[in-house]
This record gives sequence, structure tokens and C-alpha cells, in this order.
Amino acid sequence: MTNDMKIVHEEIPVYGYDCVPKPDVTIKNVISFQKFRHYGENRPGIKNQNKKFMTLQLNNLQGKLIRVIIVCVDADTNDILQVHPNGLAGKDCHNGIYDSLYTISSSEDICNIEIPYIHIERMKTRKSNIEKNNQLLMDRVSFLPSPWREKFMSQCQRSLWSNKIDTTKSRLAVIITVQCIPGWLDKPLVAVSDIIKNGSQNTSLGILRISSPTIPANTGAYIDIFTTESSPSIEPGKYKVYITYQPQGENQKLEYWISDEFWPGKSCIVYKKVVSYLVPPFTPDLAPVTPVQATLHLVCSESNLHSTIQFLYVSPPDMLNVPVHNKWGVMCHADLDARTGTKRSRPELFDDNDDDNEIAAILKESIKLKQHKYQDDVTNHVTKGSETQSKCQSRPHITDVH
Repeated sequence: MTNDMKIVHEEIPVYGYDCVPKPDVTIKNVISFQKFRHYGENRPGIKNQNKKFMTLQLNNLQGKLIRVIIVCVDADTNDILQVHPNGLAGKDCHNGIYDSLYTISSSEDICNIEIPYIHIERMKTRKSNIEKNNQLLMDRVSFLPSPWREKFMSQCQRSLWSNKIDTTKSRLAVIITVQCIPGWLDKPLVAVSDIIKNGSQNTSLGILRISSPTIPANTGAYIDIFTTESSPSIEPGKYKVYITYQPQGENQKLEYWISDEFWPGKSCIVYKKVVSYLVPPFTPDLAPVTPVQATLHLVCSESNLHSTIQFLYVSPPDMLNVPVHNKWGVMCHADLDARTGTKRSRPELFDDNDDDNEIAAILKESIKLKQHKYQDDVTNHVTKGSETQSKCQSRPHITDVH
């Protein structure tokens, strides 16, 4: 070997180190609601084809041919992905999954992919269909890459159907593999969407009003939160309420504040439209010189629907509201008036507010109308049945002619 010769060691980029940034995938946006069709209906919904369904952001996959697979997973199991019986139908879908190849430009470190509008098919989970559904799921997961194929197959073989499965909602798992370069990725890239619920895309959560727009800062107060008629039903354990304060105006010296979250239980929900809530004291300043504007938040944890309304923390001496306890020493959440601290004459709603009474009256009237309609339907059914029976008895006897 002469001195003129040089040995050059080629630097081989190592995946995962600084020289080669680690690839990843994120779901930038996805629909929150969709009208699910039952499996086999074959109703593609042509009017929705131009709507956005899902946008994926891919990082550090430039110049690669990738396979994008989307499959429904359970909405209630956050710690581990569990295959869901609902399937997908539409362009590039087969066996209940979305499966398509994409070529990423070599000049793009960040690439966005628009997934075409596909439909979620709702599977009927009757006991008589368990064996058929299980075979359908096993056929579906057989198309997934390893290790998800083995994981989901194991779930199908075990007790997937032992618990009641909610087919009115599901999440979508996006699984990405790199084609033509075996072993380039240690394992498939995975991203999971927020919950998609069976319903109208126009569904929105709105707060109509709260029973008291002013709250004593030193003690807090009990209030009722009235949601709009078009809002979804309030269900126990699925909604949370909390308060935030953003410094502004004369109160700039105070810091940003957020209260603890409150998750209303069954006893705090009336007509599935009204939430009884104890507004906490304003801890940054229990005796503000001027009224402090705060924001009440009502959030659905499943659909991420969010609504807010503003109110004032005040400290006048005539608005002291000291919570009381019942004989068991437990605070009576539904037995106190939000403004006076006295026991309510009707625990479920405020009687001394005309607007609130009007809302309550509308709700009660709606229930009464439904009850009357049911009774009328039963009466009409019995009457029609009697008339039909009388007509049948009055018909002449017809003899078969052979």
C-alpha cells in the first residue's frame, strides 16, 4: 500500500440517530361524527365524498413507498388497542380496512396525506352473530402487518365478545409500513384518532345559560348549567366542568388560574340537559375589589365537544353563600339554592328565576306530550284491533273450490 492511497470509510447513516431523524406519523384532523351504516347496506353516501375525512402528517419518510392501513379500534380502551367489530367501506377499502400505497416525494421532510372520505359500517353484535362476526374479524386482521396481526388475532381467539361492545362509537388506528425496504423500520408507525361517534356532523355542544351570572368569590356557589336543545344528552362520567381565569384589565396582577375538574354523576344531571355544579371559590383573590370575569367550561371527553360561558366573581356582603351539610355530614349538592344558600323548594331546578322556569316547563311539557302520545297510540292500537276483529267476524265464509 502506497502513501498516495487513501482508505475512505463511508459513513452509513443509522436510523434513529441525529444524522437520520426518526420517522413518525400524526393525525392532524379527523371527523368527530358520522352516520354509521349497518354492515352490508352498501350506501356510500355520495354527497359526502368531497368532505374531508382525515389528514395525516408524515415526517422523515421522504422518497419512500409506504403502505397506509386504517382499522377500527375500541373507543373505551385507552391503555391497549383492541380491535373493534365496526369496519370501513369506500375507496381503497377491503375486508373492513382501508389499505393503500403512497409515494412520498424525496424533497419533502414533512408530507400531508388526505385520506378520502370512507364510511364506518356498524356491525350487529347479537349473540346469534358472534361466531360469524368473530370469523369476519379474524379475516380482517389477517391483512394487517406484524405485530398487530398477531395481537388482534389473539384478541379474536380469546374473549373479545365477553363484554358488551359499543358499536355507536370507535376510534381509528393508522398503521404505516415502508415497502420495498425490509427492516428499514423496526416496527410499523401507529397513530390513533379521537373518538368518532354515530351521529350528525352538525352536532354541537352549547351552554344556553347558567342560573346565576354572579358568584361570591370567597365561598363559591351552586348553579345549574342549562344546555341548548340541539346539544347531545349529558351522560354521567362523560362530561367535565371546570373554571378558568385569564388576567385582564384591573386584575392583571393576578395569575392565570384553573380549577379542579368536576365530572357530574347521575344525581347532578336533570333531564339530560341540565348540570348541577358547585362553582369553587376564586382562590387567587377571595375578596376582589372589582368583579372578576371567569369562564366556565363544559367538555365532552369522548367527542371533544367544548362550550364555554362567562360569569363574574364578586364579593358583596349580601351574597355570602355558606355551604351547609346534612345530618350525615355530607354536603347536599342538589339541595341548596345557588344564590341564597337556602334549601331549594324543588331540588332539581330553580323556582325563583322566570327564564329557568320557562326552560324547565318546556322540558316537562315535552315529557308529558310523549306520555300522552304513547297512551293515545296504545288506545288507538286497541281500538283498531277491535274494529279489525269485528270486520273479520262479519265477512262471509269463503269455501275453497277444488
